[in-house]
Amino acid sequence: MKNINTRLGILTVIALVLAGCAGGAKKGVVSERAKIIAGELLGKPAPWVSEHLGQPSFKRLEGSAELWQYKTSECILNIFIYQDFEGGQRRVLHFDARDQNAKPTGRDGCINSI
Repeated sequence: MKNINTRLGILTVIALVLAGCAGGAKKGVVSERAKIIAGELLGKPAPWVSEHLGQPSFKRLEGSAELWQYKTSECILNIFIYQDFEGGQRRVLHFDARDQNAKPTGRDGCINSI
């Protein structure tokens, strides 16, 4: 598990560096924080999500999972957080992005519109 976390950490740093080099803001996205790539979200602990996305608009406990829902004028992001049995932390194991009509939409754009 440590090896996977190390690789994820390295990939995250590389992705952030490349995103910074790309420059230019996306239309409709107003944010001064670092962009988050959808793949970064998987496996992140709940405190990381709160730190980077803020508090969700809605939280619900569904069995052993927590649903955190973020809503913007552009989309709805549903994040499912489960207990990590190895480390004991609650982590993101699934998420999806939907438009206002509940149809799937781009996850990167949705995350960064929050």
